[in-house]
Amino acid sequence: MFTLKIDLLTLTDDKIQDLIHKFREAEKSINLGIPFTDKGLEFFWSNFRCTRCGKCCDGTITGPNGETFVLLFESDIKLLKRHINPKKKRRLLIEKDEGKFALRRPCHFYTAKPNPSCKIYNDRPYTCRNYPLETPRLDDPSRPPSLTVDPYCQGACNLFHDILIITKARAYKDDLAKGNKNQD
Repeated sequence: MFTLKIDLLTLTDDKIQDLIHKFREAEKSINLGIPFTDKGLEFFWSNFRCTRCGKCCDGTITGPNGETFVLLFESDIKLLKRHINPKKKRRLLIEKDEGKFALRRPCHFYTAKPNPSCKIYNDRPYTCRNYPLETPRLDDPSRPPSLTVDPYCQGACNLFHDILIITKARAYKDDLAKGNKNQD
């Protein structure tokens, strides 16, 4: 298991950037310490801010095994049929094993300029809807899984930074409260 220890008392922006770099270097997801529950997901999506960099769409960010495609579920294919005519199907999709399909990257539906956007945002595939969240792993069966994110997503890294800063502030406040109690 990949673990990085964080000293909250000496935490700085530079040290957080160094941590993110270490996650990227090790090709490991960032564990946000948020439980994989409905409330945890609600917290994540209400605080995550996409930077609209397009790296997840243009192929800059690849899958865990270097994939340059997005696997599609049957429900995704039904939604995409609205946007893909039979001629485009061969150019935009890759047929995988047993009739399964994947969307090629760079994604045909992503427009970088003048304003980054997805042409099929409301019908985008499941994987795109949930990015940068990754499938939670149960590393320790005695603990519930936590939300993990792709360390190459800047929006996810910004949230990780904010969570660490808030955690540092709470730890500092707790230390102050303990110090005040000890002085009484």
